[in-house]
Amino acid sequence: MSTTQEVWEKYREGLYFFILKRIKNEQAASDIFQNTFINIHQG
Repeated sequence: MSTTQEVWEKYREGLYFFILKRIKNEQAASDIFQNTFINIHQG
């Protein structure tokens, strides 16, 4: 497992709830979360 994957696995749930808490809209939070995931994996 790469370092990026390890970090993602460790923080993804917390990151999603961090976004959701601030956005207060599940669809928008999900979109932001997915974009974040893509950006992390593209480097």
